[in-house]
Amino acid sequence: MRLAQILWPIFLLMAGNAVAQESASDVAGLGGCAISAWSTDKDRSGLNVRAGPGIAYPVIGRLPPPQQLDGEEYATEVNIVGSKDGWFRINSATTNNYGDADAEVVFEGDGWVSGRFLGRSVEGQYLYGAPSRHAPVIFDFHDWPGDRKGADYFSLERLLSCKGWWVEVEGTFLGKHLRGWTDDTCGSQVTTCP
Repeated sequence: MRLAQILWPIFLLMAGNAVAQESASDVAGLGGCAISAWSTDKDRSGLNVRAGPGIAYPVIGRLPPPQQLDGEEYATEVNIVGSKDGWFRINSATTNNYGDADAEVVFEGDGWVSGRFLGRSVEGQYLYGAPSRHAPVIFDFHDWPGDRKGADYFSLERLLSCKGWWVEVEGTFLGKHLRGWTDDTCGSQVTTCP
C-alpha cells in the first residue's frame, strides 16, 4: 500500500476535525450568556430568526410581533445563550399574555436575532467599561443634575453583547448617548426584577 493511500484518510479526518473545531471555536468564541429579552420589532411579519449572526444567513423562522390584550402589549420573549457582533443566539422563544393562558413556544432550536430588536430594562446605577464590577464606571445614572436621575430615564436602543449575566447596552439618557456594560438588567416586560 502506498503512503499516500494511508495518509489520505488521516488527512481528511484531520481536516474535518479542523473544520469542526473552527465551527466549535466560533461557538466557543461567543459571548456566552444566560439571559432573556423580548422582541421590540413592530414589523407585522415578525422578527427574523437567522441561521447565523448576520443578515447574510438565511431566515429560519419568524417571531410574532407584539400582541394586544386588554389594552396591554405583550412581546415575544427569547432565551439568549450567546452573542456575536451585535447578534444574539437564542434557543427558544415564547409568547405570553400573562393572563389565563400558558406561554406558547413559537421557536425552538438554534437561531440568531439582531440586538437592534431586543429589549431588557436597565435597572442598575452604573454602566461599566467591561463586564466586571472591577472595570471603570463609565456612567452613573444617579450622578446627574436635576431631579431626573436613575436608569428609569435610560432609553435602550439596542443590546450589543452579553457575557454571563452581563449585557452591553446602547441608548440615550436624557439626550446623552451611552454605551456600556451592566449586570443589573431585567428580562421581564411586565415587572421589575428583584
